[in-house]
Amino acid sequence: MKSLLSVSLPFLIVGCSTLSPDDAFNDVVYDVKQKQNYSLVTGKELKPITVEQRQGQLVKATVALNYVVPQGSQSLPPSYLSMEMAYLKSYDEYKYALINGTEIVELEAYAPTSETCSDICMKSQYFYIPLDEAIFKQQPISDINFDVMASKNKGFSFTIPGGYVDAVVEQGSKVTTAAPQPVKQEVVVAAAPVKREIDSSLYWYEKVPAENSDEVLQWAVKNRSNANLVPLESSLKEVEMFSYWFSQSSINDRKAILIELLK
Repeated sequence: MKSLLSVSLPFLIVGCSTLSPDDAFNDVVYDVKQKQNYSLVTGKELKPITVEQRQGQLVKATVALNYVVPQGSQSLPPSYLSMEMAYLKSYDEYKYALINGTEIVELEAYAPTSETCSDICMKSQYFYIPLDEAIFKQQPISDINFDVMASKNKGFSFTIPGGYVDAVVEQGSKVTTAAPQPVKQEVVVAAAPVKREIDSSLYWYEKVPAENSDEVLQWAVKNRSNANLVPLESSLKEVEMFSYWFSQSSINDRKAILIELLK
């Protein structure tokens, strides 16, 4: 399925299991999407190296590099990390990141924090971390060291191997260079940026298991004009996340989401 205002480039994706820091990184590109004036190269998920835990207990962390390849002289969004981080429940959520010890950025949630409880309670946060372009201009590309923090004394320290970053940049750039450029139309209409609600809805629908996708799609079609839409309750995180973002979307944005889902 293609993301709104983007075209997925035709190349084979082999496997999508989480990479280890010790892997050879011979095949790290998960997806490439063609945007208006750049390509977005998404790396496969990686388990980062956990360096330190301060006043918290990490359960799981995965991260993926999303690298922006320019195709023109217009201003571009930054490349970023998308991260899922699960930890034992605490009252503090993690709010910002310190990158390479020099740059502090706010975490940008792409899905609401979730919570699961059995013998213990665990929280999961889903967020983006924007990256400075200078990181990719180093030769060779160095490790990315970053802290995800709730406060000055509470946080987790991670390292992403430079080999993973370099492989995403190199392999993704080759794919985008080889890909055919879209043919310009005689009438050019300026497109508004894709809203977070649209992108997040499409992102989570792609992750819904095949056996549940038709039911979820029927729910979305039936409720596309419901101004007081309540998200679905489901044992599947993917279904709950999709229904959350779909319910947060405007009526017009829901129509745009459904157009993409029905292609």
